Amino acid sequence: MKEEERILEEVEKTLCALDDLPTIEANPFLFTRIQARLASEDVSRKTSLAGFIELKPIALAVIIVLNIITAVYFFNSRSSEYSKDQLIHSLSAEYNSTQNDF
Repeated sequence: MKEEERILEEVEKTLCALDDLPTIEANPFLFTRIQARLASEDVSRKTSLAGFIELKPIALAVIIVLNIITAVYFFNSRSSEYSKDQLIHSLSAEYNSTQNDF
């Protein structure tokens, strides 16, 4: 019981100490400065987002061109090395199936 009373006394002392602190006046232009900074960050965020949106079609076009180049290179190199029958045989051997399954 004494322990609880001591804790309550310490809490009361702490609260009284906080009541005795003087009030601090804030800068009257603080709210205006905060609003200005938020507005400038909002504008910079919009411009960076607009730049990103403008780059999406370019990035998509580059990816499509790279895919086409890769596909052409892949099929040209593969067609000279293997015939259709060799590809079917290697796939069936790899997946343990017969030609009747196709």
